Amino acid sequence: MKVKLEESARRFWIQVQGNVIIVIVCLFSGQGCSCDECKPGSERCSGNAIMYCQSGGQVPFFGASYWERTESCPSENFCVDPYTAPPFCALSEYPDPRCELKREYCNRDVLTLCSHGFVIERRDCAEAQSTCVTVGDAGSLCALSESPDTRCQDGIMEIHKKCEDKTRLECAMGYAISAEECKNACLFFRSEFESDVSGTLCAISSESDERCTDDLLETGSVIFCKDNALAVCKSGYAQTFRSCEAQNATCYEVDGSAQCVSKTK
Repeated sequence: MKVKLEESARRFWIQVQGNVIIVIVCLFSGQGCSCDECKPGSERCSGNAIMYCQSGGQVPFFGASYWERTESCPSENFCVDPYTAPPFCALSEYPDPRCELKREYCNRDVLTLCSHGFVIERRDCAEAQSTCVTVGDAGSLCALSESPDTRCQDGIMEIHKKCEDKTRLECAMGYAISAEECKNACLFFRSEFESDVSGTLCAISSESDERCTDDLLETGSVIFCKDNALAVCKSGYAQTFRSCEAQNATCYEVDGSAQCVSKTK
């Protein structure tokens, strides 16, 4: 707490001293005390930093507005200030013609993400065993195959998760982005507390587990034995956390938790 107070006091006096200098300069230049550096709320680039104009009204008598650094772009990025948006960090200081009116495009197997004409990120699809696919005017994405996936033909363009039999899928624009085979059951869940939170999980059973009724959202807060495996709860269902059988061990519940105990002991 003491350190925070000292830091706040230091920043306050730096601001006061800076505004005193501004006022002195203004007085000698004949501008009086209306010598604001900038218009409060405006933003700009200063080198590789994004600057925000702060109102100086909180400093008595020396309330000139001033520029404050709000973000520094990573060393490999540049601060850009397009006419159509506030300043942001981009991979190049120059616009990319291929980003015009596009959110992303494919450059071989590299998915290039755009914002207001500038490149902001590149993702190598091959690193995720995927390929970059362009879907007409809808956009581009890293997909598991160059061809649409029949399991994802639901008309939803945004990235979303679903179950197809025992397979956990992540789909978009009719293509599969990721797929995971569940051993027992794939279940779709929606949070009881946040209506926009949903997803899929590989569960031990398609039936809800009574020990998970009070653990609807958090994973890992309840650990118990089920089918000789350590199990955790998620959205009312039991998930395998670790197989004891695979470790030549037996699952035992002790003091409200569980552990794998070696069969050789």
